[in-house]
Amino acid sequence: MKTIIKVLLKLIFSPKAFYRLCIALMRGTLYIVWIRLFRKNIKIRFPFFCYSKVEISGNGKVFIDRGCAVWTNSFDHLVISTLSPEAEVNIGKRCTLGGLTIRCLGKVRIGDNVLTAATLIQDVPIVCAKFCTSSTKKMQKSQISIGNDTWLGAQSVVLAESGIGNGSVLGLNALLFKLIVEEGCLAVGNPAMRPIPIRKLNVLKSGSSV
Repeated sequence: MKTIIKVLLKLIFSPKAFYRLCIALMRGTLYIVWIRLFRKNIKIRFPFFCYSKVEISGNGKVFIDRGCAVWTNSFDHLVISTLSPEAEVNIGKRCTLGGLTIRCLGKVRIGDNVLTAATLIQDVPIVCAKFCTSSTKKMQKSQISIGNDTWLGAQSVVLAESGIGNGSVLGLNALLFKLIVEEGCLAVGNPAMRPIPIRKLNVLKSGSSV
């Protein structure tokens, strides 16, 4: 409740921020109405904040839960491409999606309160430019799962057969391929090899022994 009051006070005393919020909410609402009329395979719950463009293509199912926001980033807008009618993309509540690109042939699940920054999530090794059915049928389907309260750092990449547990962080320019990051860990490197528990880093920072 205190957090909501602080946000409201900030908006009241910052007309520019309030104006941007209203425009983003209006754009998101119009987009929800449009997809309900013309794109039955896509479902987005209100409220949806569009500070940047949203591009969703393909015949697969896409679900974005309430309270998500699409922000401008170095790679600009949100792009979701489903590469088969069986593909499923699920994005949880209150996610901050900055420059996120998803290419899905199987299943991609993103939890609640996830932050992304110029991130690529792709569950197939090769992607055709125009959804070539002859090629996509030969690709092996996999599932990518990203837990709640995770942070995917700038220019990070999550590839096939990878997953990230709750409360974990994917570092700047990190790449995951066939790697499962356990809950509460930091993964860095290209490719990332040995995720480090965040609690151990906090202990080292405080100068205490593990």
